[in-house]
Amino acid sequence: MQLVTACKAILKQLSDVVQQLREADFVKPSTALSQATLGQHLRHTLEFFICLEDGFEKGIVNYDKRSHDKLIETDKSIALGALGRIEDFISNQGDDKKLKLEVGYEPHEETFVSSRVNL
Repeated sequence: MQLVTACKAILKQLSDVVQQLREADFVKPSTALSQATLGQHLRHTLEFFICLEDGFEKGIVNYDKRSHDKLIETDKSIALGALGRIEDFISNQGDDKKLKLEVGYEPHEETFVSSRVNL
């Protein structure tokens, strides 16, 4: 339950910040972010949650297979929609579930190492 509470708090904070940004600021490269945008950083963060959501039912989560959805990083309303959907997903999780976490160490191969985690 502590993890759910923490995730919801983080997602709420992200949503509040994104709502306050102008669309132009959301997609503007920043020297503080090595010329990346706030939208790009948000997308990267959200994709970890999206991978969890996508793999939850099957019990296999693989962050290396994330989609890199450009719409999340370039359209504030789509990013806010993703934030809301992820918060709903997190809020609706009950008991712990055993998951397999797959990780790829070779960038040009489809070979993954897996380990079990409880979430």
